[in-house]
Amino acid sequence: MDTETYLSQNQDPNLPFSRALHAKALDRLTELGAKAVIYDIIFAGPFYSGNTEEDTLFSEAIARNKQVLLGADLNDSSLSPGGGLSYRKQQLELPYPPFLSSAADWGLVQHQIDPDFVVRTYFPGFLHNKQPSLALSGGRFLGINESALTETKRLYYYGKPYSVPYISLNSLLEPDGVNPAQFKGKIVFVGARPETGAFDERRDEVRSPFSAWGENDRHFTPGVEVHATQLINLVLGDGIKILSTTHAALVLLITALIFCCAALHLSIRGMLAFSITAFIVTALLGIMAFHNLNIEFPWTHAALMQLPIALFGNLTGRSTLWYQQRLAFLRAKEVADTKIREQAVLLNRAHDAIVVLLPSGERIYQNQSATRLFNPDSTSRIDTHTLAYWDQLPADLLENARQQTIRTGVWEGEFEWQHNDRPLQRIESRWTQIQEAPGQIQSIMTISSDVTEKRQLEQQVLQSQRMETIGSLAGGVAHDLNNALSPILMGVQLMRRQAPSEKAIRMLDVMEQSTQRGAEMVRQILAFTRGSGDDRRQVDLKTLIRDLEHLVKETFPKNIEISTFFASDLWPLYANSTQVHQILLNLCVNARDAMPEGGHLTIAVDKHLQESKEQASLGTMKPGQYILFMLSDTGSGIPEETRQHIFEPFFSTKSQSKGTGLGLTTVRTIVEKHHGCINLSSEPGSGTTFEVYLPADSKTKTTEDAEQSLPSPTGNGELILIADDEQGVREMIASTLEASGYKVLLAGNGSEALSIQSSERIELMILDNDMPMMSGRQCLKEIKRQQPDLPILLISGDIVEGRPSKPLQDTHCVELSKPFQVETLLEHVSQLIQNSR
Repeated sequence: MDTETYLSQNQDPNLPFSRALHAKALDRLTELGAKAVIYDIIFAGPFYSGNTEEDTLFSEAIARNKQVLLGADLNDSSLSPGGGLSYRKQQLELPYPPFLSSAADWGLVQHQIDPDFVVRTYFPGFLHNKQPSLALSGGRFLGINESALTETKRLYYYGKPYSVPYISLNSLLEPDGVNPAQFKGKIVFVGARPETGAFDERRDEVRSPFSAWGENDRHFTPGVEVHATQLINLVLGDGIKILSTTHAALVLLITALIFCCAALHLSIRGMLAFSITAFIVTALLGIMAFHNLNIEFPWTHAALMQLPIALFGNLTGRSTLWYQQRLAFLRAKEVADTKIREQAVLLNRAHDAIVVLLPSGERIYQNQSATRLFNPDSTSRIDTHTLAYWDQLPADLLENARQQTIRTGVWEGEFEWQHNDRPLQRIESRWTQIQEAPGQIQSIMTISSDVTEKRQLEQQVLQSQRMETIGSLAGGVAHDLNNALSPILMGVQLMRRQAPSEKAIRMLDVMEQSTQRGAEMVRQILAFTRGSGDDRRQVDLKTLIRDLEHLVKETFPKNIEISTFFASDLWPLYANSTQVHQILLNLCVNARDAMPEGGHLTIAVDKHLQESKEQASLGTMKPGQYILFMLSDTGSGIPEETRQHIFEPFFSTKSQSKGTGLGLTTVRTIVEKHHGCINLSSEPGSGTTFEVYLPADSKTKTTEDAEQSLPSPTGNGELILIADDEQGVREMIASTLEASGYKVLLAGNGSEALSIQSSERIELMILDNDMPMMSGRQCLKEIKRQQPDLPILLISGDIVEGRPSKPLQDTHCVELSKPFQVETLLEHVSQLIQNSR
């Protein structure tokens, strides 16, 4: 019902529509097949003009349609009983009884309006009095489930005002004014469309939740459209769901816990960023739930109430924490100041030298260790502002250290320091900034330590490591040389047995001696680089001195002449040959260094009989027979003050690159270990003489006396398996054994030897210790697992006499070093075979 209808149908704009016109419109809707007609209009009584004919027409039209729902109203009435205070009362105003008797149902036309004049919730009416709202009556009429009708939901709008199609009553009454299909099976709401103009006021309207600025005609929604929207919500079941009180409280509780945890663990800036992010996320979640799931939850409470409270709590908590930390810092500072005063006393007892400087370089503090380190001759307290030693240190070093400390915060370095005539010291120094505040250098603390002895020990360790490396290399070279010398030595010995003439025998003797000399040199190299422990045996003095003479002549400068002398009837010396060689070599090296311009070195070996009356002149030597080694040079000599310290560890008159100060200390240690004595005589400019006395052993027989010519043992056809990766060694051993009456099988490695041993009746195996694929010791373990009593001769080119690489724990196994004599081989083979029977 609008202005157009008033004008076209000749209706008075100041009066309600004619009920005859309503009857005509209702008949038209019945004709078009409308499913139901719901009036958002109050027909409370007869027509105002008293024309009962119009009421009859409308009543008959309602009866013909049979699907009409009429609107009822609640009116406020004021009562004043007995002239007292007035009070308000709601009074139900039902439709006109003739209309109500013909209608299908009725409902209240009221809306539940929020303070902002927007309808958001249903007005169900008064269900306990059977007074439902107009929309709820329409739902019952359509057969919607009662529980869905009574469920509390919020109204879901489908768009801006007038989203529900509107058709003018005038267009409906015109024969071709509407499309019949537009009404068939539809529910039609009849009501007034709000408008301005003749009435100069708005009627039956509420504020639209979709109103926007710049759309003046879309700020308000007609009440009839609100009723239609409510009914559509009921039909489609898409009203906005409201969380229950329990669920809403749970959502608020969870968000509160999240915000509280964030407030406890985040900084102020972090909490501010978290608050902005949380607000956006919470708002997006609320909007998404509203539009996609038709669920409304109290996100505004969380975002606009809990989040600011959490942010405020974070600010308050952080501020309180800062204040507490500030108080704790001040208390800790007081304690620290007290400790600093106490520690200042302890600094004087520190072993390191501590000096504190201003950034300008001025010295403001030193502890007592600084005085002891840099001013050892001082007996009085030195003024802390004028450290006597500081000006003697390298000026460029101090300035560079100060500049780098100021620039980078730290400096570390070493420098040499020598106080007066004292030995040179190595000083390690560490400089560190002390800041009063970030970027503000208060002072520079220097900590210095004497690391002279530490550096000397490091040099000694490096020297030991180099010697160990040389030993490893020498072992590999010795293994290859011994493998090369072994077939030569055995071949020469076999050829001597078949030599046709004396001349050939002499040539073979020379070859044998040369081969044995080479083997002995290899043993000496291994013994020197690896050491031989405390193993002692009879020393061949002539060979030892000749080897030393040869080594010195080959390695010393050509301007140094070497002379050697021997006594004719030396007593036997029972000692560690490697250590004796080390004694003589160290003394020769010292003599070489004392003659940089050349000179003469004399080495003599003689007998010495120590008697009691000479006890005082030669230290702590006991009476008895000694071998005397005397080494004299024509060098610069040794001053008296130096001779007093010459045997002290790390004492050296040489530069650091030429000596470690351990040579003579090692010599004296070895001599004392052998219960001998060392004597020194020297004068500046007249050379130096060292006398070394080592105890002789008169009871030990000489090598010549011990040697006896015994016939070589022979075999009786015993089968021997030889396993060696060197073809020459393997074939020469086979020839030697075959010539002595044995049968021989050959193998090139341990795996091949195991294969042959498992298929043949072997009485003895000869295994090389170093073979590819499987070493001799690995092969030995496997053979012993299969045949424990089988005798085995293990040969190796990398064994120092008296120092096997790993002792064998089996009486049926013997270890033999390459190269070896033919007689030695045959003796071991014969003895092993006999012991196994």
